[in-house]
Amino acid sequence: MVDFNLLGQCIDTTFGRSSLTEDSTKSIKVKLAGNGDTTQVTFVYTTIVNTFGTHDLQEAQERCKKESEALVKDAVTKIKKEYGELGGDSLKFKQIGDTDAFELITGTFSSPRRMSYFRRHIVFTME
Repeated sequence: MVDFNLLGQCIDTTFGRSSLTEDSTKSIKVKLAGNGDTTQVTFVYTTIVNTFGTHDLQEAQERCKKESEALVKDAVTKIKKEYGELGGDSLKFKQIGDTDAFELITGTFSSPRRMSYFRRHIVFTME
């Protein structure tokens, strides 16, 4: 059985020591949903991407996907480690889905430069 108080301490990145990041251009937030039997954990990766025209989008998307996979993997490992150190049992995450999207922030007709958010939602179940 998962101790949600301990898990909440591990995933909290909004205040205190865990809110201090080394890189302010990327963010990973964790959301919990469901009841105690079937809990879904969603990792939301967000970054700002600058592209020049439409030909850069595919390359930027692939780069952001690889980067998000690595950072989410690191976040999962960190959560498992901290949860164990705080006295909880071992956690197991099973990925059940993911989605990604670009959200245009700025773009003009006179400039090929486009600034966008890249967001990726990776959903896991916890066992």
